[in-house]
Amino acid sequence: MQAALRVQAISSEIANQIYLEPQLSIQKLLQGETSNCYRVSYWQYQRVQKYQTVKKLWARWDFDGAREVLTGCLETLETLEKSGIAEISGSRYRLSVAVSALEMSIAYLNLDSYEAANRADAGLRVLKVPPESYQGFPFDSDCNPFRLCVNYESVLNLYTQCCLFWKLGRIADFLGSMSAFYEEILYQSIKNLDTICYFDKTKNENDWFLKLDDIRETQLGETFLKIEKKTNTNFPPNL
Repeated sequence: MQAALRVQAISSEIANQIYLEPQLSIQKLLQGETSNCYRVSYWQYQRVQKYQTVKKLWARWDFDGAREVLTGCLETLETLEKSGIAEISGSRYRLSVAVSALEMSIAYLNLDSYEAANRADAGLRVLKVPPESYQGFPFDSDCNPFRLCVNYESVLNLYTQCCLFWKLGRIADFLGSMSAFYEEILYQSIKNLDTICYFDKTKNENDWFLKLDDIRETQLGETFLKIEKKTNTNFPPNL
């Protein structure tokens, strides 16, 4: 009966499960005394199921879902640690690092490089303070994935998102990312070719008004006007 109740409890959705396990003592048993008890958490059995769920979410590039699952696990570990359960600080440390990495990934998917850099800094702070009992893989703060935030490439980010959404069959998201990708390619081309000076941005820096008078006598302008007249039916014929 005891084993059946424990199995049923483990399969339930109760996160903070702590049990009292008797520590059998023959001497106390012969003296008619009760055995000492120690507290046991069944987190070690639940975490396998949780990690399998996270693995499936990662396979779908669902960083939001994975973060929610791991954040719930982290809250469970913090509660267990306050209850006096030992030997879980290493797991809590690894989960904190994973949550920071997922938050950085979510910021990248949102094209928010500033927030991604902040999440990277938070992850570095976690990496530099491992618990004393931590015996897992040693993290090198001078050579870790969080350092990649320094070299952010928006074009590569958008291209990667196009590949991911196409692989997952999310066509609407793919089309939006592809449009943003080509828009970023156009902007980077204008910037790197040093042709931004041919646009009038005095009224509004976000507008792209071409200075036709400035480019008309240049080879670039002649080529542009020739192609535009050929492909754009709404282009004014007198320009």
